[in-house]
Amino acid sequence: MGLALGNAFGAALQPFLRNLAVLPDTVNDYLRRCFKLTREIFPDYVAELEGYAAGSGVSVQVLWQMLLEDDISALAPEKCTSLVTNNGRLIGHNEDWDADTTARLFVLRRNLAGRTLFELHYAGTLGGNALSINGSGIVQIINSLNDGLPLDVSVPRVPTNIIGRFVADSTDTVATITKLKNIPRMGGYAHSLIQAGKNKTHCLIELSQHNMALHEIATFPYVHANHYTLKDMLHFNRVNRESSKQRYAAAAQGTAADMQCAEVMTLLQDKSAGPDNSLMNDRNIAGMVLDLDHSCAWVRLASEPEKGWLQYKLGL
Repeated sequence: MGLALGNAFGAALQPFLRNLAVLPDTVNDYLRRCFKLTREIFPDYVAELEGYAAGSGVSVQVLWQMLLEDDISALAPEKCTSLVTNNGRLIGHNEDWDADTTARLFVLRRNLAGRTLFELHYAGTLGGNALSINGSGIVQIINSLNDGLPLDVSVPRVPTNIIGRFVADSTDTVATITKLKNIPRMGGYAHSLIQAGKNKTHCLIELSQHNMALHEIATFPYVHANHYTLKDMLHFNRVNRESSKQRYAAAAQGTAADMQCAEVMTLLQDKSAGPDNSLMNDRNIAGMVLDLDHSCAWVRLASEPEKGWLQYKLGL
């Protein structure tokens, strides 16, 4: 799979490779320790990364740094707003980041050894770091979080994006959560897990470097943005997250208990709070709506504005 991804996305990586920071030797030494730990815990993902390097013609070390994204910076930007309604059957997500990442974001359906994943996929990563649904019917919605602390380098840690991929591949959320508790992490996302099957439980996992909180999502509508919402994690909201709070409020106010796909699309494109704080803000690079009742996704990519919302059959 890594080789195929490298062949497919190698050309898309080239403009970004020139902008990677030159890291001090001490940082590179630490990242090598993190790479070793990640290989020990997730050997299949490291093998995929090595295949990616071979297919793209980019070194493993450079891809590893690219995959880290904001993990080695305490100034991570706010990324994404999400909503779930229709009793968990309709999901909307706005993907936000820097404008130059627009060309790195694709729609990807992969099948590896019978495991299928449909997602918004960032080239240069192993996926699982936006919105995805796997063949077991588990939807993962990613929202960035920032605990406001510098990276703790006292021990090696697994990158946040590797954690995202691990959760995206989950076939058993209980087993996944149990394993997560024992993995030292570079940072944390909000992982909202929605299960497509009947009588399934849904949950929110909020992570930081050192802490983890769980909450069952029992009622809808449900929304999340880029600040901690669970009681045990609120003290990590050290960084001003005004945009996140405004987008969260707009999503909560605009999401009804019963909606149509077109209504969710319209809400995701709301610009009424201005260029910084709207659901459709100047950092927006994509939107995605998952309609589980009709087994399809609607996707809008900023890299292809003329195409608008395109429908994809999930085929899971």
